[in-house]
Amino acid sequence: MPNHVHLLVQPLDDALSSRMQRLLISFTRAIHAKYGRLGALFQRQFPAVAVENDDQLIHLSATIHRNPVEAGLAARAEAWQYSSCREYLGVRQGRLPQPGVVLHLCGGRRGYRGLLNGGLGEAATGLEHVILED
Repeated sequence: MPNHVHLLVQPLDDALSSRMQRLLISFTRAIHAKYGRLGALFQRQFPAVAVENDDQLIHLSATIHRNPVEAGLAARAEAWQYSSCREYLGVRQGRLPQPGVVLHLCGGRRGYRGLLNGGLGEAATGLEHVILED
């Protein structure tokens, strides 16, 4: 997104905060070096949400991928080039995302595409308590 990012990560240990801190510091340094900037890029600490079940995982992933559509930045989720959605749908090969778990849970790429194209509708009912932004 132009003014924020969404990451869906599965930490292998309890060091998510320190790893995110290192990632964001590295990103900030790269942006400063590339554009000759100084100062903070981020206004506050990242919000983190623990995914508690499979349905929440599927719908959180779809919500993240649909975010550019909902914001009017793309006609379809896979049209947003800065997203991993294309990897999930098999349109582009990438090394970072590992969509296997999510795809398995929603019946493969066809099921995931249906979730993206049909919107979340009733499927999002388990997400009311998920706060992605303040």
